[in-house]
Amino acid sequence: MSYAERKKLFEEFSTIRKRPMITYVTSIRPNLSVNMSSDSITKIIDIIGHIPPEVKDIDFMIISNGGDPITSLRIISILRERFEHITVIVPYVAYSAATILALGADDIMMHPFSNLGPVDPQLTIAKTNMIGQNSDLHFSSEDIRNYIEFLKEDIGITDQAHLAAALSNLTAEVGAIPIGNAKRSQQLSLSLSKRMLETHLNDVTSASNIAQKLNSSFYHHGYAVSRKEAQEIGLNITIPTKSEEKIIWSIWQDYSKEMKADKEFNLLNELMNDPLSKEKLDTVPILNLPANTPPDIANQLIINAASQTQISTRTSIEFEVLLATIESIYISYEMKNNISVTYWRNADMTLGFNSIPYSDGWKERN
Repeated sequence: MSYAERKKLFEEFSTIRKRPMITYVTSIRPNLSVNMSSDSITKIIDIIGHIPPEVKDIDFMIISNGGDPITSLRIISILRERFEHITVIVPYVAYSAATILALGADDIMMHPFSNLGPVDPQLTIAKTNMIGQNSDLHFSSEDIRNYIEFLKEDIGITDQAHLAAALSNLTAEVGAIPIGNAKRSQQLSLSLSKRMLETHLNDVTSASNIAQKLNSSFYHHGYAVSRKEAQEIGLNITIPTKSEEKIIWSIWQDYSKEMKADKEFNLLNELMNDPLSKEKLDTVPILNLPANTPPDIANQLIINAASQTQISTRTSIEFEVLLATIESIYISYEMKNNISVTYWRNADMTLGFNSIPYSDGWKERN
C-alpha cells in the first residue's frame, strides 16, 4: 500500500475522531532498528503548519523502539504549544523514548496487541573479547544497582574491603565514567518522565509514582507493558472502539509491510534477492571431481575454474531501505538509506562483498 492508499485510512480515522492525526514511525526491523531523533522535529512542525488554526485536538501515532528522550520532550512541548488535547496512539510498540513521549499525552489509545516499555536508559560500550572480536557491552544503572544488591543480599558480603574489591572489578570491566553516565542517564529519564506526566496531571505524587515504576520496577529493558498493566500503574489508557481498533491495526500492518518489519535485515539476503546479482552469482562452474581426488589437485582445479569465470570481476548494485516516516493527511515525509554493495567471487568460490550506506535525509513523497 502506498502513502496515497494509507492516506485514506488517516482520513477515515480522522472523520471518526473529528481531529487530525500525525504518525511518526521508525523502523523496528531486526538488524535495522532506527532511533527517534531530533531531525524529525522540523517535519512534524511542517505538518502542524498545515492543520487549520481552529483545530485544538490532535492524535499522534507512534511506532518505535525508542531513541533520544529529548526528542520526545520536544515533540510533546511543540504539540502542547499548539493543541489543547493530545492523544498518543499506540497500535503496536512504543518502547523507551517512545513510551516517554506517550507519557506526555492527555490519554494513550492502545490497541489490545500493543505495548509500552520501561524507560530505564541502556548504555553501550565497545568491548573486545579474549580472541579479539568486538563484543559490545549493554547495561543500565539498574544493572549496576542489582549487582551491588546481589553482593550484599545474595552473597552476604558485608566487609567493606571485600565490597571495595568487588566494585573495583566492576569499574575495571565497565569503566568509571560509563558508570557515572548510567546514573546520570537514569536520572534524566526519571526527570523527563515526571515532567511529561506533569504536563497534564495535577497530582505530582501520582506523576512521580508512575515515572518511578516505569524507570525501575521492571527487570528487563525489553519488558512489554501491556494495556492492562499500563492502566494498573496509573496511566490514562483509552480503549479504541472496534472501528478505531481495525483502522489503527491496518495502518500498522501497512507500515510493517512497507518497512519489512517481520524480515531480518541481512546484506547477503538483499544481494541474493536481487535478480541480476543472483543470476551472476549462481552462474558458477560445477566441478564433479572424483571422490579420491587429492586435495591439492582439487584445490588447483577449483582455482583454475574460478579464474575462468566472469563472476570474479567486481560488480555493484544499489538498493534502498526505508528507515522512518512522518505522515498526515496533508503531507508525507520519508527517510531512506541507499546502500551500494560491491560483490565478487573469490578464487575459492566464496562470496565477497562490502557496502557503503548513504542517505539524503528526510524527503517529501507523493
